[in-house]
Amino acid sequence: MRRRWFPWGVLLVLFLAAALRIWQLTDVPPGLAHDEVAHWLIAQDILNGHHAIYFSQAYGQEPLYNYTLAGAVALIGNHSLALRWVSMAFSLLGIAAAWALAARLFNRRVALLTALGLAVSFWPLFYGRATYRAISLPVLAGLHAYFLWRALRRSEVRLDSATWRYLLLSGAFLGGSLYTYMAARILPLISLSVVIYMAISNRTARRLIPGFAVMLLVAALVAAPLVAWLAVHPGAEYRVTEVQAPLHALLEGDPGPVLNNLAACLKFFTIEGDPWPRQNVPGRPAFADPLNAALFYGGLLLSIWRWRDTRYGFLVIWALGALGPSVATEIAPNSIRLILGLVTTFIFPALALDFLIVWGGRRMAPALPGLALAALAVALAGALTLRDYFLRWPLDPTVRFDYQASFTEAVSYTDHLPPGTPVTLAGLSTNTMDLPTLRVTARKDTSDIRLADVRQTIVIPHGLQATLLIPDVVPLDPYLADWLAANGMTREPVDLAPGVIGYLLPPSRQIEDRYTRSIAGLPITFGEALTLLGVEPIPGSGSIDPIPRGYFTIWRVETPPSVPLRVFLHYVDANGTIITQFDGLESNYATWQRGDIIVQIHPLTVRGGMPPYTLAIGVYDPASGTRLTRIEAGADTARIPADLIF
Repeated sequence: MRRRWFPWGVLLVLFLAAALRIWQLTDVPPGLAHDEVAHWLIAQDILNGHHAIYFSQAYGQEPLYNYTLAGAVALIGNHSLALRWVSMAFSLLGIAAAWALAARLFNRRVALLTALGLAVSFWPLFYGRATYRAISLPVLAGLHAYFLWRALRRSEVRLDSATWRYLLLSGAFLGGSLYTYMAARILPLISLSVVIYMAISNRTARRLIPGFAVMLLVAALVAAPLVAWLAVHPGAEYRVTEVQAPLHALLEGDPGPVLNNLAACLKFFTIEGDPWPRQNVPGRPAFADPLNAALFYGGLLLSIWRWRDTRYGFLVIWALGALGPSVATEIAPNSIRLILGLVTTFIFPALALDFLIVWGGRRMAPALPGLALAALAVALAGALTLRDYFLRWPLDPTVRFDYQASFTEAVSYTDHLPPGTPVTLAGLSTNTMDLPTLRVTARKDTSDIRLADVRQTIVIPHGLQATLLIPDVVPLDPYLADWLAANGMTREPVDLAPGVIGYLLPPSRQIEDRYTRSIAGLPITFGEALTLLGVEPIPGSGSIDPIPRGYFTIWRVETPPSVPLRVFLHYVDANGTIITQFDGLESNYATWQRGDIIVQIHPLTVRGGMPPYTLAIGVYDPASGTRLTRIEAGADTARIPADLIF
């Protein structure tokens, strides 16, 4: 009768895990990190027909997670729920795989306790809610371990068709794991170590050595397309090379960095965890309370004590091997590079609890003390996870910055504006990640939103008076703030999110009327894209320093371009020599509309007085360096004597 309850127990644990992973899924993490947006961009490329065995974007990406994500986006839509749903699904599958492995190694009670630990603990919960491809590794690695163990155990009795079937499946999952995350590359070494250990400790298992060779052959065949591609494109993984300094030092005869990393990784579980705020409460260990830490050590010591029992030896070898990717790379411990540990780490405290339950049951049936301790351990781990993950971690300033929390809050504010309301949204990466972040975060059409880095550029939308939204991580340039205030910008009287400041921008027509023909020879149009309406000095320090600190250039969009553009302003002398310059235009061209006004700051400094310099102004394509020509004169530069500027 008791056996019938275990499947229901597993389902309840998975429901608990799913509830913790789906609750506030679009709110915690408090926005989308650039790495998450990069996954979405790759998924969009896949849906647009750009298929690959390995994606070179975002420091290099294995394909399995990204193809799965593309399917989720196609089914669910372009929003953060679709992105994070994939991680949640892989996390639940990983818990199921760990449960199956623990049940096969030991018993269903150990398996159930293992699954409970994975369901409620911070480390697996984090990767089950954020869009990182690493969470797909424990699923395939766990299945590889499961079938490998079944083959090993069966080979002790006989080498039959079932054994070969398990070996083939184990090899397939081993090869498939290389398509998940770079930490999978340690798996063949872990499996080899397990087989050698089994052959030494159990003579009958030696008959499996030819079968293990077949398993590796299957894994090689499955992984061959990826391995071949990487061999032809060695530069695609430059990020891997960047972080392998400890391994390189070891190969050159210096074991110091690897030993230091090993010590740090051993502390990860109970003393000092991952220091990166992006993926952990800095320093929080995997087992953050004394009870679960003691149970982890208890299970680990029990496994080491019983190492001759191949079940425990298998477990210890896997746990040590899982440390490898973080030991061999920089800044240890790193929870994402330790992701293989999710397959076995939570079996250790489950073993300690199982020992106490069995020991107590022999002496005081039923085993109430052990069961009560198990309930307390799970409740304590879950309570600390709820506090640390949902309450403490999202409020960390570094977390809010990394996950673009205030940018997300600003986008959410635009969702509640009337349709057609023009908005300028400030960001820190307007020409790269801000636009895809906007498109995957917004719940309505974004065609009326312009992007600008207000540290040097502002876009004033054409038409109705527009709203300027500035996340608190983007400082508005003080000179630009003064210019906007002088031209009619007012504070927007709305109740925005704590991380967002709102203003009402002056109407574009007002700016256009002020600057049209303010200087002789203006306006000047470059390449049918941008028209230079005016140039205005940034005031110096009055009578003490009458020399301008730079200039504002004021532009009108004629035809939104198809490529990014930059504008330049040079001081040139009588011989045409450039004395100083500033190029910029930190606004995404894909958000511009005809009639928009763009104001660009060019901070310039000149020492030793103000000779009769000329300002040379123009527009160019930064990718090719090609300048846009002036429609009026056929030249590519407008030259204005500095003393003509008011």
